[in-house]
Amino acid sequence: MTDMSCNSTIVFQQLELSPQAEKAGVSIIPDCNLVPEMGSALILNGMEHFDEPQDAYKYDCGLPVYLEPPWNYKLIFSIEGSTNEYFGDRIYIRDWKTTRIPALQEYEIFDFPEPIGKLETS
Repeated sequence: MTDMSCNSTIVFQQLELSPQAEKAGVSIIPDCNLVPEMGSALILNGMEHFDEPQDAYKYDCGLPVYLEPPWNYKLIFSIEGSTNEYFGDRIYIRDWKTTRIPALQEYEIFDFPEPIGKLETS
């Protein structure tokens, strides 16, 4: 079973089903969306090749070729899957531990040349 939900709460519930899935001969591959999920898997794989990796960053966006106000964003994901990232806790790995941080508490502003302009990322 491959899940592309992008919802950490659901992912942890799915992972709790691992013993039953293994017994039934079913593989659970949760949170396997392209980015950030698949991107995270690729970063973790790369980090395993270093003795002491320091930092890893990943960025993803839905910027269309032709920007359309008011959002200048192309919705290519499920709106339910995208909006769940804006409430509750976000899960980060800090100091090699899973850390929960309230959504939108930490974000960065990137200032790109026009026509893009300023974008937020968390």
